[in-house]
Amino acid sequence: MINEAWESVPEHTLKRCWRKLAPYLENVDQSNDSGSATVTELNGLLKQIPGCGNYEEDDISSWLDCEADDAGFQMMSDDEIIAQVRKPNSDDDNSESDEDEVIETSKISNPDAFECFAKGLMWLEQQTDSDSTELMLLKPLRDRAAKRRQSYLRQNKLPFKPM
Repeated sequence: MINEAWESVPEHTLKRCWRKLAPYLENVDQSNDSGSATVTELNGLLKQIPGCGNYEEDDISSWLDCEADDAGFQMMSDDEIIAQVRKPNSDDDNSESDEDEVIETSKISNPDAFECFAKGLMWLEQQTDSDSTELMLLKPLRDRAAKRRQSYLRQNKLPFKPM
């Protein structure tokens, strides 16, 4: 139904609707149906836009050709995009995952965690914009680290072998 409504809109209606939105486009050659404009036409359009009139045709040509040499811009089909997304371990992802692995493999000890939470709480208490709810959220974490630190410091039972 939407497709039928869109197809029923005449082409001249679409062309005329731009007259109010961009009146400077009204002087463009209407017979040019190829969809491309010449550098001279673009230069004429730029001169009609306030603040854009001081460009030469060489500048416009270089702007139009700037993407021709861009190796990063690719036109891909839907299937190619899906294959790229599903591709495991792309080169860009490897560098990021290596950094994550370093963080994951280093284990933080209970005394270090307690010390960090204690210093964080002292810092938070010194801030003028902190409120009591933030403190109440961090204190249980500090207390948990303190309990685990105590269990770490406790001497475990040594196996006793009679002589």
